[in-house]
Amino acid sequence: MKKRILSFLAVAVIAGFLLSACSVVELFSGNKIAGEAVPPGPVLITGGFEYTNDFVVETYYVEHAVGLLDMTGFVLRDKEWELPVESQVLGYMDLDAENNSATYRLSLPAVPEGEFNDVDNDNKKEKGLQIFTVGYNPNLTGGVFSEGDDRSLGWPGYLASVKTDSENQDEVKGGKLIIWAADSDQEFPSDFGADGLLITEDDPVASVPAGYSVVDLDQSPFIFITDQVVDITLYEPDDIAVKDFSDLSYTEAFDAFFEIVRKEYAFNGFEGKEPDWDTVYADLQPKIARAEDERDAYGYFLALRDFSLAFNDGHVGVNGGDFDYQYNEDNLLGGYGFAVRELDDGRVIVVFILPGGSADQVFS
Repeated sequence: MKKRILSFLAVAVIAGFLLSACSVVELFSGNKIAGEAVPPGPVLITGGFEYTNDFVVETYYVEHAVGLLDMTGFVLRDKEWELPVESQVLGYMDLDAENNSATYRLSLPAVPEGEFNDVDNDNKKEKGLQIFTVGYNPNLTGGVFSEGDDRSLGWPGYLASVKTDSENQDEVKGGKLIIWAADSDQEFPSDFGADGLLITEDDPVASVPAGYSVVDLDQSPFIFITDQVVDITLYEPDDIAVKDFSDLSYTEAFDAFFEIVRKEYAFNGFEGKEPDWDTVYADLQPKIARAEDERDAYGYFLALRDFSLAFNDGHVGVNGGDFDYQYNEDNLLGGYGFAVRELDDGRVIVVFILPGGSADQVFS
């Protein structure tokens, strides 16, 4: 009798595991969840990114993640629109600092909690759909989500799945978006309209399936991807990427660099911060030309150092490598050539005199 009871319990336990496994299979095969139909579509986003500018990723942040980020700020063209906490979904990110790259995995929630946006341009008020990008979403302060003093906006452009145009108000110009529709009656732009902008009144539209779709904005017309696992690259913006002028002459490199800084310096227009660009260039250009004529790399570094000192801004500087050490040795480091120590009774005595130093010359 006991054996039969144990056998029955074992069968019951095994049956329970099988039923649980079947429910998981149903979730990912698009059959049922919580008694409602679950449309097929993406459930997992994977991908990665490469970067050239390591300041943000390796110096500024130490806790790394990616996030599913609501793009309502972009839809509204409101750069102050803040991401609601409930809409934020985090994904694991593995940083390979040695190779300036990273990979990530982001599981999509069954039902996202972003803002709904009606973007089909039919002049009818409808529920619309939710629009997201995947973006680098590190933790700066406080909790792991963007809130309070650590807020993010609904218009990401740095290491995001969309490409933005820094020369045109950060308008989206390519990449991939993730959209979610509660039903199959919704539409989304199928291409950029005549104005070349996304989600504006002249965009053509196409019907989208219920659930998630990944929109490839680099195709014309756009391609709507509904594979369960989709690989999405995150992009380093051109204006943040390191500019390599190493193949140019000193003069050519300085001129190209100067024009970029002159146009993109963050504090342009702020009194006391923005340099007098014309005066600075007129002062430095002859130094750059002389360094080029004399093939003087150290002189070139000194001219660039002078340029950095034209800014009243502690975030502007020049990393000269060995030239930094040479400059410090020649101009900043040193002393009088002796060392002192304080005794227990408060007296201070000289314990070392550098041969040939200033003190040695005075007292010898």
